[in-house]
Amino acid sequence: MIDINAAFAKLRDSELNMRVGGADPEQVGAMCFDIVSKYIDVGKATRLLDFGCGAGRVMLSGLRQAPHIKSFVGFDIMEDAIAFFRENIAPDKRTRFELIEGNNDHYDRFVGNSVRKTRDHLRETYGGFFDGAFAFSVFTHVDRDDIGGLLQFVANLLRPGGIFVFTAFILNPYSRKRIRDNSALFKFEFPDFSEDKQVFVGDSRDRLAFIAFDQFLFDSAIVDAGLIPRHIEFGSWRGDNQAGTLQDVIVCGKPF
Repeated sequence: MIDINAAFAKLRDSELNMRVGGADPEQVGAMCFDIVSKYIDVGKATRLLDFGCGAGRVMLSGLRQAPHIKSFVGFDIMEDAIAFFRENIAPDKRTRFELIEGNNDHYDRFVGNSVRKTRDHLRETYGGFFDGAFAFSVFTHVDRDDIGGLLQFVANLLRPGGIFVFTAFILNPYSRKRIRDNSALFKFEFPDFSEDKQVFVGDSRDRLAFIAFDQFLFDSAIVDAGLIPRHIEFGSWRGDNQAGTLQDVIVCGKPF
């Protein structure tokens, strides 16, 4: 077992935490894992994938809130994130971390040069392995052309009946209106609607810092990946102060 309090304390003061927003990692992790456990039944035999595990906040909270869990695996493209995990979390034998191939205009400067595992390699190792997967603040930083491939990749790793929970910024009539009225939670200084207004970029100088997609694009990509759209929980980013999350939460399942 690891000292979760000590790991959070180390993460709290790290540059890695500042990179993902700088909020208290313990609070963010707890809120995120509450979302995971709301939609995924986490039991003694559960194997979870933290896709884009970032600073490790959600996994640490999961180990605390669900000490009975069978295993946690984290994937990320950032070399120093995986190094932090291996030093501070990997001593817990229920965990494993994989540095994976990938590029991202917003995060490429943090990627590093270490050897990475390809998607083919990961499919061979983890195909049909996970009962559930989650991705926080991943689809908020990827471009349209990458959505389908990422969903298909995660779908390959889920067992039949597995659940995938991920966050995004969704464009629909309400969120579009809030953006136009400048009444969304975030203030966009250099906004840009593109691709027949199916894509919204919050800052045209850094395209992937904040990117939102039409709801139909997500629904179509989910279905094309062989998954079933199950539920959307809309977030407070639209200016809805009664929402229970910041980003929109999308839940989909792999058919039996």
